[in-house]
Amino acid sequence: MSIGLCLCKCNRTISDVVNIDALFDWYREQGIDVMGCDELCSADCQNELLNNIRENEWSGIVIGACSPKHYETTKNQSAILQSIADAGINPNKIAFANLREQLALPNSGDGVLEKAKCLIDVAISKIEHSADVLVEEIPPRRSALIIGASISGVFAALRLADAGYKVHIVDKGEIGDFSEYITPEELAKIDVSLTCAMTPSFAGIKMHPNVVMYPETTLTDVYGRVGDYTVQLEGGEILKVGGIIVCVRDAELTSKLRPILHIDIDSEGYFRPKNPAFVVETRDPGKYLAVGDDVRSDILAADSAVLSLTSILDKNEINHIIEVSEVDEDVCGGCGTCVKTCMFHATSIDLARNVSVTDATRCVGCGNCVVACPTGARDLVRYPNSYMIDAIRILGGFKTSGASPKVLAMLCDGSGYPAADRAGLMGLTYPTGVLPLRVSCAGRVDTQFILYAFKVGFDGVFIGECPEGACHNIVGNTDLARRANLFRAVLRSRAIDTDRLRIEEISPLEGDLFVEAINEFVDELRGD
Repeated sequence: MSIGLCLCKCNRTISDVVNIDALFDWYREQGIDVMGCDELCSADCQNELLNNIRENEWSGIVIGACSPKHYETTKNQSAILQSIADAGINPNKIAFANLREQLALPNSGDGVLEKAKCLIDVAISKIEHSADVLVEEIPPRRSALIIGASISGVFAALRLADAGYKVHIVDKGEIGDFSEYITPEELAKIDVSLTCAMTPSFAGIKMHPNVVMYPETTLTDVYGRVGDYTVQLEGGEILKVGGIIVCVRDAELTSKLRPILHIDIDSEGYFRPKNPAFVVETRDPGKYLAVGDDVRSDILAADSAVLSLTSILDKNEINHIIEVSEVDEDVCGGCGTCVKTCMFHATSIDLARNVSVTDATRCVGCGNCVVACPTGARDLVRYPNSYMIDAIRILGGFKTSGASPKVLAMLCDGSGYPAADRAGLMGLTYPTGVLPLRVSCAGRVDTQFILYAFKVGFDGVFIGECPEGACHNIVGNTDLARRANLFRAVLRSRAIDTDRLRIEEISPLEGDLFVEAINEFVDELRGD
């Protein structure tokens, strides 16, 4: 396998702290092709990277730059990931070493070069231990589901219907009744011209041949992928749609819809976008939010959501990366533990073969079933067990200076990891001996990971998880909480102080809370 390494200076944000030249020399001595750039976000650097991939026939690429979340949640930067895949690298062979948010910004001085090597080595290990994922092409459906006949819902429906899309509008109340979405006081603030503009819009969707309305109706199930979702309504009716636009801002309704739609919520209990700068986009590229602070922003959000959705559904084909929990049928005993564990109903038992199987249209790759499996038959394509163990080994080899403790920070993808990113961007600092390891979900954390961390020399293990009721994967933090007592019992049986394990709830934007918790933990381990 030929692995390439791209080291970005991030306009000197990284290179002012980390000796990039030393990294170049080190990895070239290890036989790895290395390229550098001043700013990977620029078109010139991206073209240079793609040319290197093709010319050197790299089968894997490590990007040592800013956070992977930057590329995954920023639309104009996520395009580079598709370009890398188009250049011939499987999506599961693209790995990141977060040298900006979780090294150069929060750390400085002794140890940063060695920590950079550890983070890069972990990324290399991820490529070496990860199998290729299947990329499936599907033709998208030219249809959409609108949840909520609010002002934004009506405008979004009309835009889609006029563009030739089949539109299904579902509302818990009467369609055409604004009282569910706007107060009389807010309505009084709307000028006459806008009020007049809204009235024909309602008439338009009621008379439009491309619109089907479902008043006083609730959803019971939604599954699938962008371009092809299956929606079940109360009463059993099934809809097939290419995308979904959510047009409700009601905390009570949000709590009911969340286990069905699997969209993250904020601290106030409302659906939240994957990136605060792009308010209509969720982590699922086929689901959008169209909610504003007033009527005008509602309409703008509707237009933005429609534009984003149609830009995908107007394509002839959509590529889907199949990142499921895999099953070793030679080990699976068909016990059904995974079926009971999966919140997304993605697992079932094939009675003919007495083995567990996974529905790729439902699986989100959280890994809760992997940890729950009593025979070890399950594994994650994106974060396999062999990689997790090897990553802990690599990070455990980091040497801290003096009496500074060494902490493994296992950070969930939904909250802990972005909170650590946020801390760096806020200019907050913590010891270099805090070594981050991204995990798909707090529910993915296994007892063996914690025990192995202490075995390879970590003084403490810190788990950053989503706040209660706001888990990225609905019940991952609940599953972790259920296992916490087991973790501590096992530690006591090994004569390990249970205070060396810390579990903290942190929301994605609470970088200050992350730093406060991690620094307090380090002080306690140090004995201060």
